[in-house]
Amino acid sequence: MKAYCNQVERFLSSCHLESTNVTTSNVQMYCLDLLERGISHSSVNQTISAILLKFNIYVPKSRLSYLKSCLKKKLLNCSNP
Repeated sequence: MKAYCNQVERFLSSCHLESTNVTTSNVQMYCLDLLERGISHSSVNQTISAILLKFNIYVPKSRLSYLKSCLKKKLLNCSNP
């Protein structure tokens, strides 16, 4: 549980957000940044889960899989010259 709390604190601090202003776009951009910095996919997945749980953001499972897929593709495109 402490790891989830730390993930949420880092997210809010990094994005300079109040807990009432969190959107799925904020989460997506933050997670993309984590991937671009070389953070492992499992850590990014944990971050997504922690943020969605904390802020009671409902994302249908199919949309969540799509989001993770897009983040991965975007990262692969960013790493290619």
